[in-house]
Amino acid sequence: MSLFDKIFLFPFTVLPESFYRFASLVLPSVNVLEVLRPPQFPPWNRGELRAFRVIKRDEDRRKIAAIYRGYQDLARVHGEKHLIDTISLLKEHDEWEESRLRLRSAIRTPEENKVSDEWVRFVEAALIMELARDLDERDIELDADLSKVHELESQFRLSLGLEEEFDEDVDDSVRITAEHLPQRSYFGYMIPKRITSWLRLYRQAFIGEPLGAPVLLCVTREVVEELVDPLRTKIERAGGEWKEEFVFNVRVINVFEKMAVEEFEKFRTEVLKYDRRPFWDALARFVDEPELGDVLSELKTEALRFSELLNKSAEGRSGSTGFFEQVLEFGACCYPQVSFQNLSSAFLSPAEEIFVNDDRPLVVLFLDERIVEKH
Repeated sequence: MSLFDKIFLFPFTVLPESFYRFASLVLPSVNVLEVLRPPQFPPWNRGELRAFRVIKRDEDRRKIAAIYRGYQDLARVHGEKHLIDTISLLKEHDEWEESRLRLRSAIRTPEENKVSDEWVRFVEAALIMELARDLDERDIELDADLSKVHELESQFRLSLGLEEEFDEDVDDSVRITAEHLPQRSYFGYMIPKRITSWLRLYRQAFIGEPLGAPVLLCVTREVVEELVDPLRTKIERAGGEWKEEFVFNVRVINVFEKMAVEEFEKFRTEVLKYDRRPFWDALARFVDEPELGDVLSELKTEALRFSELLNKSAEGRSGSTGFFEQVLEFGACCYPQVSFQNLSSAFLSPAEEIFVNDDRPLVVLFLDERIVEKH
């Protein structure tokens, strides 16, 4: 299996279209977990975005889907976020224990008198990821609506001959705050629980089959920080020094947010004239052997070239707001002291650990969006 068959979106199952567009340009393929419902990919997708089914048996899928619909009904009464918090955090409450008993009864088959704790945890993970997807889809739609409102307001001001004015001497604290504001608030919601749930689903998808370590494409650097924080804490508490390396980044103004599909197809056609294989080959070799210095040097060189190409294609297209601009980043971080196996152990119980024959240093990819000062 090649590197690019092993790249998985993490730990989300849905993204804004601008992220999908950017991912399709910087990577040849990205797997997205299909839990109960198939992922909703944009119509322009030509195989760059792939669904990876984690519930293999149709009977299991139907049973879990029926439970999910029941939780959806509860969510209409109590609210999705309240419901997810209840499922994921309040397990010691009597209400949750009653729910868990119902869960065991619902997923039991005629051949099984007992249902394992491992399978119950898997079903919980599937429910959490599906309910979280509901929240994300609604927030993505809300973001799109707000963006349209702001655009209409701007056009209205221009039609009246009113230009937007911005103070060139903006206080530094305002600039710094803006640069660190996440563009999507829901990307920060319940990340540790999503991480655990995602890993459980991935593990269960390979029951009875050889299991390989995935290459995680984290959505935002904050997810990367949440992911490695337990490992960092363990090493530092033992008196060690935590080591990490920011490897490269491909950065481009987020011109994809407001692009019509036809305009994006033109943009993509321009990018496809560029041979991205040297960049991808260097990335694949680095993930396989991150200790090799010559591979790292080649990767940085190819990433810079690719970034320059993307920005040249983005010139003249709208991606700015006043004296700030939205920037999309694709990059990688390397952690020489830990492996994917260590990562699995940090989030899953001993009975659930993902055992892989791979002790290479952990390399994590990321997609991120930042608001930065316009130059």
